[in-house]
Amino acid sequence: DTLILFSNRSHNFKKGGGKVDFYCFNISKKKLEWLNKDIEETGIGAVYTPQIVGDRVYYQGSNEVFMFDIATGAKIWSRRFPGESYYLTKHIIAENKIFMYNDGVGLRALDLNSGLTIWENNDANYDGGLVGGLCYHNSNIYFIGGDEGYAAIFGLRADTGKQFWKYRTPNYKKYPKSTFGYINMISDPETGYLYTGDGVFMMCLKPPK
Repeated sequence: DTLILFSNRSHNFKKGGGKVDFYCFNISKKKLEWLNKDIEETGIGAVYTPQIVGDRVYYQGSNEVFMFDIATGAKIWSRRFPGESYYLTKHIIAENKIFMYNDGVGLRALDLNSGLTIWENNDANYDGGLVGGLCYHNSNIYFIGGDEGYAAIFGLRADTGKQFWKYRTPNYKKYPKSTFGYINMISDPETGYLYTGDGVFMMCLKPPK
């Protein structure tokens, strides 16, 4: 059978706020397999497509994350991070971990199976509310974060969260408004090259190993 998994945000008239429901619809049989109602505490939700990992589906909310069993809809685990926000950057799943970027404040890695925290990195000044451009390649994580009033691309080791690289666009000396974070960043899965822009030029970068 072909299944479609998706969330829907609507108004919760009883609470006077929003609510987020999560659906599993069987396209082949044209029927609803299961529905989890009002799953988020905030009732706000996020805009990113759920990620399927084997027989599970991962949902990224506004400041909560969930793992559901696809067959039954049972919640395997969930985590909530009050005061944080996940609107600007989609989480990445790799190496049996979930890498989360808190809208330009810091990064953490969760265990995919349990949801427990493996590491957090808030040492550097990654703030700024930027488009994070979270990327993964060859056991490294790359993202855009704040850097002394500008923005830079940072590289962290996926297993430890330790920073090994920082790159600020060289164009800011000639173009004061040139900085990262205006547009997203993607990584070529074969070469590891990073593609982004600094508001003046489009760029292709080869990060160190």
